[in-house]
Amino acid sequence: MAMNNFLNIFEHVSWANNRIVDALVYAAHEEQEMTRLFSHLLYAEKIWILRILGEDPSAIPLFRNTSLDECRSLIEENDQLITPFLKSINDRELARIVSYTNSKGITYENSVTEILTHVALHGQYQRGQINMRLRMGGREPINVDFITFLREG
Repeated sequence: MAMNNFLNIFEHVSWANNRIVDALVYAAHEEQEMTRLFSHLLYAEKIWILRILGEDPSAIPLFRNTSLDECRSLIEENDQLITPFLKSINDRELARIVSYTNSKGITYENSVTEILTHVALHGQYQRGQINMRLRMGGREPINVDFITFLREG
């Protein structure tokens, strides 16, 4: 049950990310800071996914100037990494503890469930910041609500 839930949540993450990147194409002059926030979201996703997979993400920056085309590629890369993992995990894997070192050199441990939940919630927070900037720039925010994703399913 939990496995299918995370698969559904991460399908939503990808759907929401694609909606945001499409919106940023039309936010030309405001694009730079919003693209920076969005690329941070995508690089953070990738870092967490690699940690779960047991790979070293230390060479991946948390913040960097990235084009929208690069953002689209990152969405696809993240999907290709996480989807097979989510389709194959079980309750034991969800409970597995991942030890990692953050960008400040501090070591932590969290379960796969905690990390997956964090990734989904962090992304929604970042997309909310981008939507706030869109509204402040006179643009309509992008609906990235989970329930909208399910309705459009």
